[in-house]
Amino acid sequence: MKTLISLVLAAVLAFVAWPYYRMFQLDGALGNDNLQELSPLVNLEAVRENYRKRFGSGLEGLTASAAGAPPLAWLRDQIKQLGNSALDQAISLQWVMDTLRGAATRHSSRPTPYFLSAVNFAFFDGWDSFLIRLGGIADNPTHVRMTLKDRAWQVTDIIQ
Repeated sequence: MKTLISLVLAAVLAFVAWPYYRMFQLDGALGNDNLQELSPLVNLEAVRENYRKRFGSGLEGLTASAAGAPPLAWLRDQIKQLGNSALDQAISLQWVMDTLRGAATRHSSRPTPYFLSAVNFAFFDGWDSFLIRLGGIADNPTHVRMTLKDRAWQVTDIIQ
């Protein structure tokens, strides 16, 4: 029975430590300026999709105005299509690297900024969701969300 309890406790501790280990890997990939190291740590499609959702919610005001006006509805649809294409081109692994490095530089107290030195908060906000805050709440922080999917923790959103 003690062995079973020990195994369960070890599994729980390993699960809790896992996203922190991924943070160290993320720090290494950003520090080495290596996109190949960064690639398995980022779900680029999920990052793009989260930005699409935020962009789409910004178009909601135009949607209400466009309800009775076909030209406005057409304009809204064109803006949305162009916006999605622009997001697909703009949000790349290089963009993720530059964004996270820039946030680390802004929020780090070290002369040579590291991702981990800028982390002010990192903890689970769900059993499959882990939130990292770079900078203090009053310092216009950058939030990085990692999500557990397909047995791997990956960055799925960057909120600035």
